[in-house]
Amino acid sequence: MDSEKTNLKKIGNEKFEKKDYKGAIEEYSKAIKLDSQFKEAYRNRGFAKSELKDYQGAIDDYSKAIEIDTEFKEAYFNRGNAKCHLENYKGSIADYSKLIELDPQNKAAYFNRGFAKDELKDYQGAIADYSKVIEFDPQNKEAYFNRGNAKNELQDYQGGTADYSKVIDLDPHNKDAYLRRGSTYLKLMDFHTEYFNKIAIDDFSKVIELDTEFEEAYFYRGSAKYALQDYQGAIDDYSKLIELDPEFEEAYFYRGDAKMSLRDYQNAIDDFSKVIELDPHNKNSYYLKGIASNWLENYQDAIDDFSKVIELDPHNKNAYFRRGNAKCHLENYKGAIDDYSKLIELDPHYKDALSCRSTAYELLSNLELIKILKNRG
Repeated sequence: MDSEKTNLKKIGNEKFEKKDYKGAIEEYSKAIKLDSQFKEAYRNRGFAKSELKDYQGAIDDYSKAIEIDTEFKEAYFNRGNAKCHLENYKGSIADYSKLIELDPQNKAAYFNRGFAKDELKDYQGAIADYSKVIEFDPQNKEAYFNRGNAKNELQDYQGGTADYSKVIDLDPHNKDAYLRRGSTYLKLMDFHTEYFNKIAIDDFSKVIELDTEFEEAYFYRGSAKYALQDYQGAIDDYSKLIELDPEFEEAYFYRGDAKMSLRDYQNAIDDFSKVIELDPHNKNSYYLKGIASNWLENYQDAIDDFSKVIELDPHNKNAYFRRGNAKCHLENYKGAIDDYSKLIELDPHYKDALSCRSTAYELLSNLELIKILKNRG
């Protein structure tokens, strides 16, 4: 019987290698029928079930293997992985921890446990596990990368950049590490805005050098250029991003914002209109589009946009203020007074609201006086 069950497992392994997972499961099941204590067959069947995304079935098989052999290290590891797929991270941590208890040098268990802790937002615990992996394997770039991510979550941005730099030392063509380091530099801007923006741009440019279609790199580089008031450079990056992905909503928005800074208001309006086409509830695009229309003295268009902002966000104080201003330009002083009054109701301390309402009252009075004089004439 031993030779028969071993042969069935061998046939199952061959089918597994050919990615015939259902066929492999059939062979492992035959072997288990011959020997219900055949732990390796349960393990292998569990692995085949995992390949078919039947993670619960896999867990059941790994659990049976562990029941047969409570020190079956590979079964704990694989069961932990299957639990991760089902987002049972606490359960997976328990399995990886048991494996570490059985095999304290198992770096894969530390690495995967670090991942599970990441998912539970236990970033300090994840850092400890990734550090253990690095202790065993100082060349493990994935551990440095993941540890850098966890440090970022704890706002240890300098620690994060140090880990990404180590990844780049180990792998100078790792575009993800350049991207992460660059985006982390942007979070350090409170310390030295111009410096960190410039070195971030260098990292994003390196990503683009390695992959000319890496969308995020164009996005972040555009943002860094904008912060340095290189508005045309930012526009160029957002335009390239739009070329790569014509549905990238944020690229249109920020390109429009950069065009506003260059006083290219009509083209900015075109970009904000595209954002609104993609997302009709984007109140920020209506708001900036209204400001651009105001600059072009298209006051009714501005009023329409600010009205849409207020429809989407009835407590948007700036929209009431700007709509009131636009109404004043059209000599709709009553409408302006209504907007300033609503704004004062929302925020009695809003700068300029009282003075603008007072001016609107005065202009309304003058307008009515002119009408009276004209009627008398």
